[in-house]
Amino acid sequence: MRVIFLDVDGVLNNLEFLKKRQKLLRVYKDMYLPRLDDNNFIVLKELVDKTEAKLVLSSSWRMFFNEDLSPNDNSFDSPGRNLIEKLNSYGLSLDGRTELKGRHEGYLRGDFIRDYLEEHPLIDSFVILDDDNDMREFTDTNLIRTDSLKGLTRDDIMKAETIFKKQEKSKRL
Repeated sequence: MRVIFLDVDGVLNNLEFLKKRQKLLRVYKDMYLPRLDDNNFIVLKELVDKTEAKLVLSSSWRMFFNEDLSPNDNSFDSPGRNLIEKLNSYGLSLDGRTELKGRHEGYLRGDFIRDYLEEHPLIDSFVILDDDNDMREFTDTNLIRTDSLKGLTRDDIMKAETIFKKQEKSKRL
């Protein structure tokens, strides 16, 4: 099974998009404006379609969800609800999230990913989409570090496809 460990900020939104959003919010104070950039979702959908990978939320946005992956706040402007609605609008869904089993002092995102992999032995290949690099042992092998100015791009999905192919080739040897 292939898995994409998914960050949100800097991957499914980006600084250019968020700056434009802030300017619009100053003018249209009572208007709802999405936090997530459709352009980044188009690219994510392309990657999922090409690789048939499952999406696992590794972002700090995981705090907006219950264990069953339902948003823990269903208000109109809830980040969790907004993420689920945006994913659904592209025919995508979350298949899991990394867990915070008690607060682990000094834990980095890579530690939570390692815990998830240990609990899900059927995962045979994975990539991490994140604009940060706190992935511990996965930084050099599995991380696609996105540019937070742009979020997820087609260049990033080409790198992800290469990582998936490399992992699957090494499993066959």
